[in-house]
Amino acid sequence: MTPRRPTRLARPRRKSLPDVVDRLHSDPRCRPRISGCGLCALLLASGCGSSSPPPAATLSLPVIAYQGGPIVAAPEVVTVTFAGDTMAADLQAFGARATSSPWWNAVRGPFCPAAGAPCVGDGPPGVSVEIAGSPAASYTDSDDGDRSTLQRWLESAVAEGAIPRPAASADAHSPSSTIYLLYLPATTTIQYAGLSSCVDGGFDGYHNFLNVGTQVVAYSVVMECPSEPSPFTGIAAPTLLENTTITASHEILEAATDPAATIAYELDWTDRNNRGWMDVEGGGEAADICVDPFGLNQDQTKDGTATVQRIWSNLQAASRLDPCAPIPGGGVYFNASPSQAFFTVDVGRSVTFDVRAFSDGPTSNWTLTAQDWSNSIKTTYLTFSIAGGQTTRDGAQIEVTAGASVRVTATLLADPANLDTGEADGALVSVMGNFDAPSAAHVWPFAVTSTEDAARGIDPTGNGEQVPMHRPRFHRVGGARARRARRAAQSMP
Repeated sequence: MTPRRPTRLARPRRKSLPDVVDRLHSDPRCRPRISGCGLCALLLASGCGSSSPPPAATLSLPVIAYQGGPIVAAPEVVTVTFAGDTMAADLQAFGARATSSPWWNAVRGPFCPAAGAPCVGDGPPGVSVEIAGSPAASYTDSDDGDRSTLQRWLESAVAEGAIPRPAASADAHSPSSTIYLLYLPATTTIQYAGLSSCVDGGFDGYHNFLNVGTQVVAYSVVMECPSEPSPFTGIAAPTLLENTTITASHEILEAATDPAATIAYELDWTDRNNRGWMDVEGGGEAADICVDPFGLNQDQTKDGTATVQRIWSNLQAASRLDPCAPIPGGGVYFNASPSQAFFTVDVGRSVTFDVRAFSDGPTSNWTLTAQDWSNSIKTTYLTFSIAGGQTTRDGAQIEVTAGASVRVTATLLADPANLDTGEADGALVSVMGNFDAPSAAHVWPFAVTSTEDAARGIDPTGNGEQVPMHRPRFHRVGGARARRARRAAQSMP
C-alpha cells in the first residue's frame, strides 16, 4: 500500500490563515498607483478598457491533474452521527442529497480519468445511521498502513451492523461507491498525522480510506468545530451548522475525486510552480486550493438551505475566470500572475520577476502587496520590493489596475531547509477596497528554495535527507502564518 501524505487534512481550521490579513492595514492614501490596459478574460477586443490576452511571460492558474488513481463515479454517502447530536436531522438531510444536488453538479466535473472511462457523476440518495451512545473521547488515525483506533472502530461498527456494509466494487481495482461521512463533536479529539482536531493549527476534517474485507472504502471525518471569527468587522462567522456542512462538502468532493492510496486528482507536485499553492493552502486537492485564506467567506456558497464550499474548476481557471465554482453572481475576479512561481536563489541574494495584474471584467484599481507567508513565527525568510511601489508595514505595495505589469524583487534572508514545507513561501496578495474592510481579496503563492538545498535535494520534512526534490511532501495544515501575522500586528505601533 502506498502511504498517503497528509494532504488529506483537506480542510484546515479556518483560523489557519485569515489573520495574515491583519498585516494589511496601511493608509490607502500612501499607496502608489500604476495603471494599464484592462484585461477581461471573456472579451475579444484589445486595448484600454477592454481585454487583451495575458502576456506569455506570466503563468496560468494551476490545473488539478489526473495522476492515475481511481475515482468514485457514483458516490453514495452514508451519514453517521451519534445520539444527542442536535444537528443530526440537518446533517442527514444534507447527506441524502449531497451528491445529486445543484451544487454537486456545478463542482463535480469534469473529473474524467480517461476517454470513455466513467467520470465523477451523480450518486444515489444518501442514507444515514445514528449510533447509540457517545463517541470515545479521543481517536487516532493514520494513512501509513497502520490500523488506527478510528479505523478499528469503523470496521467493528460495520461488522456488527451498526453501519451498512459498503457497496460492492465494480472491479478489483476500484474502491466501493460508498463514502462513510462520520460526524464527531468537538469534545472528541482526533490525532492524525501529528495534528489535532478543532484547535488552532489543526483541522476541521479530512478524508482517508480503509479496507473492509477486500473492499477499499473511502471515509470522511467531519469535526463539529465552532468557526473562528472573521478578522474583519461586518463579516459574519459561519454558524456551527454552516461550518460543519462547509467541511463536509469539502471532504465529500475530495473523497470522490481522490479516494484511495494512489493519487487521482491533485495539483501536479512535479510542476514546481504549484508548490506555493500546496504549501499555503495546506494541500493540492480540488477543494484545498479554494479555501479562503482571508476570512472573507469567499469560499462559501449555498446549496438549497445548506452552506457548502466552492471547488476548483480547471475550465474556469483556463479561461482566467474565478477558478472556484460556482462563480458568485455580480462579482469580478482579479488577481496578479507572476512570470514564474518557483525560485532557486542563494541565501542573502535576490531574484526579480514580472507580475501581471488581470481581471475577468471591468473593475476598479486594487492594491497589490508582496508578503512572506513562510510557515514560521520566529524567522522572516523573505523580504520584497516592487519597482515604483512603497515598502509599508504590510510589505512591498503598489496600486494596480487590470493589465498593469510590475517588477517584484524577492530576497531570501534565511535557509528554509528546516521548514516543514522545505522552502520559503511568498504571496502576491491582491486586495480590493479599504484594508480594514476589504470587499474581496485573492492570492497567488510562490515558493523559494536556496541554491544549496536545491542541489542537495533536501527532504522537505527538514531532516536533511538527500532525496529527489519531486518527492511527495508532508504538507501540514497549520496556524503558524496566522500566529506570526498576529505577532507582527501586535508589535506595530
